[in-house]
Amino acid sequence: MEDGTPAAGKLEGWPDKTAAITSLDPCMGSGHFVVSLFSIFAKLRILEEGLSKEEATDRVIKENLHGLEIDPRCTQIAAFNLALTAWKFCGHYKELPEMNLACSGDCLKGKEEDWVKLVEKSVEMIKSEWKMACVNCTGIFNLPLN
Repeated sequence: MEDGTPAAGKLEGWPDKTAAITSLDPCMGSGHFVVSLFSIFAKLRILEEGLSKEEATDRVIKENLHGLEIDPRCTQIAAFNLALTAWKFCGHYKELPEMNLACSGDCLKGKEEDWVKLVEKSVEMIKSEWKMACVNCTGIFNLPLN
């Protein structure tokens, strides 16, 4: 819509700002999904928060992007792809923050409670989406909402 309101309406509980979005690619392979999200999130955070390219790069890598992969070599390639994309986005080499990309065959980095929070947040979002999708179907399919 002209005023920025989504044509389908606003979905309650969904983040209003990109900074509040946490993404997890559970099978990241060589990182194509993570790299695609980096470009989108960085541009949105510059627009929404008035960040420089360097600040947006650091914040997106630290706060928005997470990935898991069972193959250690693919995890290394994903990290390199993300780093290369970040450097191209900034227009120069810069030291990057620690990435939230992990080989699930290795020990995960970060605090256990952070990973648990990420999973709980994802589960709650899925439950919420399921309830919204089922509201219109309950009469037809007699689906429970709990």
